[in-house]
Amino acid sequence: MSEATAVSYEDGVYRAWVGELQGEMFFTKMAQVAADEQREKWQTLATLERVTGQCMAEVLKARDVALAAPELSGQLLDAVEAYAKMPYAEAVAAMRPVLLPAIDRFEALLAQAPESDRDAMQFLVDHERAILSFVELEEAHQPDASLDAARALIQRAESGRISRVHAG
Repeated sequence: MSEATAVSYEDGVYRAWVGELQGEMFFTKMAQVAADEQREKWQTLATLERVTGQCMAEVLKARDVALAAPELSGQLLDAVEAYAKMPYAEAVAAMRPVLLPAIDRFEALLAQAPESDRDAMQFLVDHERAILSFVELEEAHQPDASLDAARALIQRAESGRISRVHAG
């Protein structure tokens, strides 16, 4: 049985929320150690993780799930340290093996989502695909376009265009 099917929908959303918090911390820390030309890229990805985490928090709050911020894990700090030592292109490429299984997990959550959560779960999938797009475009030497999908999602989230259908 895969992890995606072994976990309840609420647990999956909770894990996604925790992952977004950790992702925001990761990208924020990467921005802190990055060269000037990459700092804004890492900061943008941190913002994408933050708005996605807020979206997941709203789903969980609507289900009366208590949110307790996770502690900063040693594993996360080790990852930041390892990535920070890599050349930029290598650090970007190293993200791909993390992104692909996350997309699979998030697509499984989308498939399980009740109608009220579909838009939020689609946003979760889309944000991970936007990060994969970032990786692919950076690798294709198209850095000017690498954050287009991420920025569009951030704008969508910040304008309040992620809906929750309230069950009556």
